[in-house]
Order: sequence, then C-alpha cells, then structure tokens
Amino acid sequence: MKFKITLLSYILFMFIFSINGQESFCRFENNTNQFALVTNGVSVPLLVDSADYWGVLRATNDLQSDLNKVSGASPVILKNAPQNYKKVLIIGTVGKSAFIQKLLKSKKINTSDIVGKHEKFLIQTLSNPLPGIDEALVIAGSDMRGTIYGIYELSEQIGVSPWTYWADVPVQKHQNISIKMEFIPMENLLFVTVVFF
Repeated sequence: MKFKITLLSYILFMFIFSINGQESFCRFENNTNQFALVTNGVSVPLLVDSADYWGVLRATNDLQSDLNKVSGASPVILKNAPQNYKKVLIIGTVGKSAFIQKLLKSKKINTSDIVGKHEKFLIQTLSNPLPGIDEALVIAGSDMRGTIYGIYELSEQIGVSPWTYWADVPVQKHQNISIKMEFIPMENLLFVTVVFF
C-alpha cells in the first residue's frame, strides 16, 4: 500500500515537473560523448544493493521492465560488485546502499546534494566510480522516496509515461538510449507529500 501511494505521489510530481518544462537529458542515439545506457538493443546492468529499501528494489525491477519496453533490452540486475562489466547503472539510497556510501566517502558524489535532505535525488554520470568500473550512471536518493522518484524519472525520460500503467499510453521503440554527461540534481516538490500524507 505504501509503495502504491509513493507511486501516486510520483505521478503527481511528474505532472507538475512536466509543466515546469525541464529539459530532457536523454537522447535516442549512439553518441560516444554521452553515457550509453542502451546500445543496439543491449543495456548496461543495473547495480543495486540488496540491503536497500524494498520499494527501491521494486522500482529497479520496474526500470528493468521499462528499458525492455523501449529497447527490447533485458538488463541484468546485479546485487554485488560486478566482475565483468565496465559500464553500469548504479541505483541506491544514502545510508542503505553500500555502493552509494562508497561514492560519498570517495567524494565522487557531493554529500551536500543529498545527505540529510528530504525526498531528493540526483542523476549523475561518473568516471571510475568503483573499482573495476570505468563509467557509471548513478541514481542516488536522500531517502527511499527520493531514490524511487529518481528511478521513475529515468523511466519517464526514456519514454515510459507514468500513465502507461493506467491508460495504456504507447511506448516508442528505440535501439539506442544515451544520457547527457552531466550532473542532474532534482528533488520532489514538498506539497506532493502533503497531498498524500
């Protein structure tokens, strides 16, 4: 029930977010100057700590399904540090994900952007984020809802509308999905929580 309420909160957030006219950070092309999330129908794996919140793990599964809807890719979900992957999508919550904690400790992520904040997330590309990984796209949340909002923001950016699950909004197919190489800080609007809680 809590997860459904969080998802409803996200839908309202995305509606307001779209009204604000935020620029898309996702491109449907194979560009070497951007982070290649999906290349010719093959996705990078999703790295998430099994100790993270159940809602985050569930939303990660939804992202896996959304990537499949758009590109036909079936990304692997990893719960441990990857051995054979040089590019990954790292998903996690401050204080719950060992991967995010390592990024904070090594100052790969600025602590002031999410630590101690409420329902905030960032989406950021990093070089050499963890041992053995050359490049990563990171979705980090200040708390459970922040991480979930970040995951569904990426789903929205690749073309899976929140209304897909209720109104059968069609999904456009793309073989390539890339992310602009930049820091993208975002946070949920405060009154979304007030509406539902």
